[in-house]
Amino acid sequence: MNYFDDDEFYKPSDPKMRLLGTEGCLAQWRCHGRGPAFIKFGNRVLYNGKTLNEWLENHVVVPSGEARSNAKHRSTTS
Repeated sequence: MNYFDDDEFYKPSDPKMRLLGTEGCLAQWRCHGRGPAFIKFGNRVLYNGKTLNEWLENHVVVPSGEARSNAKHRSTTS
């Protein structure tokens, strides 16, 4: 699933970028070498849509349901 247009570039202030976090959060990630890859031209920061989609796909968490099944098991054995 693509959340961003692959051929577009996004500024940290772009409303679509709120999906990843606030401008401050993105700035912190850049400062600490975390988050999606970005392009920097002087003071200007841009994110490529294709790169953002790939980063999101690599950070999908699929819950195992283990905690839920353990809780159910505990409640039936108590």
